[in-house]
Amino acid sequence: MMSKATLSGADTLYAGRGRQARLADFWGRKGVPVALPSQFSLGTPAVADADFVVKAATSTELPNAETLTYTPATDGTSPLDSAATTTTINGETVFDVRGGATYGRNLVSVVTHASAMVAMTVTINGYDYLGNAMSELHTVTATGTTKTVTGKKAFAYVSSVVLVAAGNAEANTLNLGTGSVLGMPFAVSSIGDVMAASLGGVQELINVASNATVVAAVTTTATTTTGDVRGTITYNGTLDGSAEAIVWAHVAQHASDTLIGGVAQA
Repeated sequence: MMSKATLSGADTLYAGRGRQARLADFWGRKGVPVALPSQFSLGTPAVADADFVVKAATSTELPNAETLTYTPATDGTSPLDSAATTTTINGETVFDVRGGATYGRNLVSVVTHASAMVAMTVTINGYDYLGNAMSELHTVTATGTTKTVTGKKAFAYVSSVVLVAAGNAEANTLNLGTGSVLGMPFAVSSIGDVMAASLGGVQELINVASNATVVAAVTTTATTTTGDVRGTITYNGTLDGSAEAIVWAHVAQHASDTLIGGVAQA
């Protein structure tokens, strides 16, 4: 078994022997503050699967001025796609939607209509990789023939999908699947805390064109429409199930459970 040890429990670390009176007074001790980077593997995420959870739901599988709820209890029965395997979290049967992403990934709703979309909502309920309950609301507006709602939260497991429409949405067609946005293991309070990333050994810069895109963690009260409580990263390279996704970030400065794990899920 690999051994583990804690270097320090201090909120700030200092290095070096240099001491100058005013500097020492300002920083509170000799030396200069250092920020140790941490390397995290986000797994080997598979390519996004557009109908991983719900596959081509239409007709009476969609709401007609009603609420329809789908759970893993009917896994493999239309419109649920058996691609997502089931497991148990907190005593509840859920879909495992990580697809090789260690800390979860986002979900995407795509709704189509032959002529004019009927408004509806898709509420996804589930858990993050720590087993904390979470939900996200995808709102599909009326008109148009195709609408895509790209989720911002990193789900590890899905316990139910709730569809609601005030009118007759049975002529719509809904696919709900996984996206390419990957969750972080710890809260990234600032984009600047992420120093580098790589996919399959190919390094990508942070928030530079044609490179990785990092979104910082939500630090206000989380809701069903806010972003992820720990932050996310989207690589420019293609996820293929074999390329390992790695991030180098500074998170050790977080001095409480709330800061390091993110605000409470919603």
